[in-house]
Amino acid sequence: MLESSLARVYVSLVNSTSKPGPPPVGQGDDDDTVPTPGALAYAWGGFAQLSLNTGGTDNPESVWVGVWPPRFNWGVEGDFTVQIVVSTGVPTLNLENRYGVTLDDTDSTRALLTSFNYTVSSPDVPDNGIGQSVAPNISLVVLPTFGQYSLPSQYYNSSFCALQDAWSAFSSSAASPAINSSETTRGSTALFDVFNRRLQFEVAGLQPETNYTAWLVRNVTNSTNVPGISLYPAVKLKTKGTETCRLVYDVDFCPQVAYSIPIGPGVPTEEALNVINSTVSPNYANFSKTISTFPCDDPYFGSYSSVRTCIDCKRAYQDWLCAVTMPRCTDPLSDPGNQSAAVTDVDSLVGRVSPLNTRTLPYIVNRNVSHSRHGFAGGQLGVDSTYGEVLPCLYTCLFVTRNCPGPLIQWACPAWDLTAQHDYGTFADSGHQGLGAALNGGAGDDLARWGGPLRYIAQDNFGNAYCSAMGVDKFLREQNASPRLMRGGGGETRAVAVVAAGLAVLLSCLLL
Repeated sequence: MLESSLARVYVSLVNSTSKPGPPPVGQGDDDDTVPTPGALAYAWGGFAQLSLNTGGTDNPESVWVGVWPPRFNWGVEGDFTVQIVVSTGVPTLNLENRYGVTLDDTDSTRALLTSFNYTVSSPDVPDNGIGQSVAPNISLVVLPTFGQYSLPSQYYNSSFCALQDAWSAFSSSAASPAINSSETTRGSTALFDVFNRRLQFEVAGLQPETNYTAWLVRNVTNSTNVPGISLYPAVKLKTKGTETCRLVYDVDFCPQVAYSIPIGPGVPTEEALNVINSTVSPNYANFSKTISTFPCDDPYFGSYSSVRTCIDCKRAYQDWLCAVTMPRCTDPLSDPGNQSAAVTDVDSLVGRVSPLNTRTLPYIVNRNVSHSRHGFAGGQLGVDSTYGEVLPCLYTCLFVTRNCPGPLIQWACPAWDLTAQHDYGTFADSGHQGLGAALNGGAGDDLARWGGPLRYIAQDNFGNAYCSAMGVDKFLREQNASPRLMRGGGGETRAVAVVAAGLAVLLSCLLL
């Protein structure tokens, strides 16, 4: 059993069991027997949480806590550092079972991560059309996954004190990154509700081609005004090796862009965006003029859809336009034939049903000056080396069909088995025709294949990007997901859940 490799926390409420723990060697099986009355919890990731109902007529005589090492240590020896918190109210430390932060993208020295949605706190709407809000008290912890300032073991990825110690050492070192946060409405779902906000964290000063792990930490105050801390599951990220990929976000003319795009090292970001905007804005303006000829909300002619508006149509077109004009950049592949699911030979697509992407490969095409989407890449953007392009998700095109008045714009997306796979990718869990979700093997045992019970996988919780989604993945998840998936798409909790009010005991820190 997996529990055999975990430290154990025993709690007894009677003086006769003042040293709660497993049976002595030679006195029965070495099973994890739960004290009566009492409880047992396993320290998953270095954290254990349990509760005991101390109400009723039988008040506890005392509280005895015993911490025992794993039954099988797998050759690891040393002393444990333990921090125990006992509370008669709401636990002051909590391990969340949903992801609180997601990775947008990285370049060679920076990363962008975005928090969960939160709603504005005031109904007042100022002149800018966006309500006032108070951001939750959240912060980001980033550590190297391996090396000097990493956790002593990945086993401790939920240990509060292990994280505190490692972050204290890393943040005070010369290699410490700079973390800045700001509010954004990008990525908010709920039908593009502008009153949903998120905090975005830019992490700068990272090392190229290096793996990092990030945690979101939230400071909360419960109903009794007792401060507490919530720790969200870790997310993985890796910086890129090429300097050709530049992380950009908060782009006025492409508000959903939050990823790296191909820009030469010697070209300033603002200059590059001006060049790109000279293509995006005229095309978007022409499309908007065409849409304006349709009586979108005219009560005499009737709207073209009961659930879509011309605003939705223009947003969908803008996202598609930005996806193809600002291609998502990544490190080039050394062996595209074996490392990518993209089809480079369009003549091989003859209409036969394509096999499923069972190897869950990304849809990446190597690009260079002579083989790029746009002529300005090699000239005005200064791109002079090979880079990888994460192809736009097919759904970015399909969303234009879905949201716009078809008879007016005559929009058509390429068929998956004819030409689409040359210019588009799709979700890692899509089925035949590049459509659907959870049709390519599912989420795996314990919902761990994608790092949580996700569907419409444009990017998983391990930082692997399969296609450039422009937010359509989040939109589809919210619209089509079960209530469980809509809570944030995190993995199952590995801590023992609180089952009753009364006495809460937490092993918040386990460090060997």
